[in-house]
Amino acid sequence: MLDYLFDKIDWNFIYFNNRIIDYTKSILLLCILFLLVYIIKFLILKFLNKFVKETKNTVDDFVLDIIKSIHVFFLFFISFYVAFLNIVVSHTVSHFFVSLAVIIFTWQFLRIFHISILYITKIKLGNFLNNKNIETASGIFSALFKFAVWTLAFLYILSTNGVNVGSLIAGIGVSSIVIAFALKGMLEDLFSSFSIYFDRPFAVGDSVDIGGLSGTVTRVGFKSTRITSYTTGEEIVLANTELLNKEIRNY
Repeated sequence: MLDYLFDKIDWNFIYFNNRIIDYTKSILLLCILFLLVYIIKFLILKFLNKFVKETKNTVDDFVLDIIKSIHVFFLFFISFYVAFLNIVVSHTVSHFFVSLAVIIFTWQFLRIFHISILYITKIKLGNFLNNKNIETASGIFSALFKFAVWTLAFLYILSTNGVNVGSLIAGIGVSSIVIAFALKGMLEDLFSSFSIYFDRPFAVGDSVDIGGLSGTVTRVGFKSTRITSYTTGEEIVLANTELLNKEIRNY
């Protein structure tokens, strides 16, 4: 039956500037490539899962999470792109696939970036923050970075499709300045908290004297720091920006 079907098909028939045999080869190559990369990912995960259980370091856990973050849809798109590389398509279709590739690669890159920034945050701030604050810190870094990357990807897609992005970039710049002025106080406290996290003048539980105020640090947040006074026992909330402008003594 297959021989009869193959005899009936005109493999050299040209459809949308490509022969039927070319489409067939590309489809078969797509199936082979996708199956191959999927099996490779499966074998690597199987090996790493076994390896991670036998070690105590966190690097192998990080690598395992990175491999897990590679989505099956991303693997399929890579296989599809390679398999149909020699297929002739129109200018419009070519631009569509370029735009789609930018979106998919950006999406996958940000998946890996989120895991990376969470790992780095845990390593740098693990002894300084609790798990909830670590998640918050990594979430803020990721959100800021994702916004910047998606903006660049969007501008690139527009530029490849013939849109003049010069005026759009200027508009985004002006809007960013307006937003920054509107959120000036909150942004100052936010970046001050980053300074506290990385410089570590004190940590939760430390006995400190800040501008004549003595007490124990009970909480370090993204907007403020809370200290329990030795003299009155009351909890005092200091804005992080205000706090860094004062003399800090850590006992």
